[in-house]
Amino acid sequence: MDMLRHPRLQRHWLILVLLLLACTVPSKGAQSPQDDIFNASGTGDLTRVKALLDSGTDVNAKSPNGGTALEFAACFDKVEVVRLLLARGAVIDVQDNNGASALSLASEKGNLEVVEILLAKGAIVDSKSNDGWTPLMAASSHGHLDIVKLLLGKGAEVDSKEGTGATALMKASENGHIEVVRMLLAAKADVNAKTTDRGDTALIYAASNNHVDVVTLLLDAKAEIEARMAHGSTALMVASENGQLELVKALLAKGANVNARDDMGQTALMLAAYLGHIDVVEALLSKGANVNVRSDGGGTALSAATEKGHADIISVLTKAGAEQ
Repeated sequence: MDMLRHPRLQRHWLILVLLLLACTVPSKGAQSPQDDIFNASGTGDLTRVKALLDSGTDVNAKSPNGGTALEFAACFDKVEVVRLLLARGAVIDVQDNNGASALSLASEKGNLEVVEILLAKGAIVDSKSNDGWTPLMAASSHGHLDIVKLLLGKGAEVDSKEGTGATALMKASENGHIEVVRMLLAAKADVNAKTTDRGDTALIYAASNNHVDVVTLLLDAKAEIEARMAHGSTALMVASENGQLELVKALLAKGANVNARDDMGQTALMLAAYLGHIDVVEALLSKGANVNVRSDGGGTALSAATEKGHADIISVLTKAGAEQ
């Protein structure tokens, strides 16, 4: 048959290479004074940092990837070294080759006191990496609630978008950080913002990762339950395809359209039937899923189950009135 499996939602695991690179302390061995200050700053060797600065080492010298001593100290949460470097004239908003700043590194790592120091010294709260990531996105993605609160209090743009159009709310939703999601919503984050590459929303991110509590919170905040991502799929289709029964039930209880169709004419029932999720099939049928609707290619839920040999689903669909 010509039933096409619906393309799975691919997660936006945007790897923060800029952060990982900036947090790599140079290896020990024969080192220049510049290399030595990066190592000493990253390991918190305050005495050595002082000695190097007193001997004339440039406080703003850059490592091969463009990072400075301040970035190494901020990344590894070396508070006293951060204070010393700032007192000795470290440029606070310098960015490495990938656009990472000391504030973005500290925010991503959850180093609250360092973030407080940098903001108090005037660090740019919405500095952006080359990929468009802000400190708020980094903190939200990793669930650092206190830092999110601090950044918002300093005026961070809640709906700033990175290169693909993703926001801090999407990143927190993707990783299931419900308290961060709650805080961003209270700060008036756009609950229905969409990415530019796939059209994903915070709801789609949460649904694709089976974060039922976050999905419920977003829906209570008026997230569009029928929002469509690439290929026209909805949160219910994603949950049905992935066999996420609890999430399917939650979406149906909130009024999700059980017979919505994607760009290929497929429904949640077809996807669940094809992939063998009998409990999801039964849940969809109980809410009025059309058992005989056909995709653009002429396939049905029954033909999908038959193709994959899911005898239990074939039986359930047949009893529900499915026709060949």
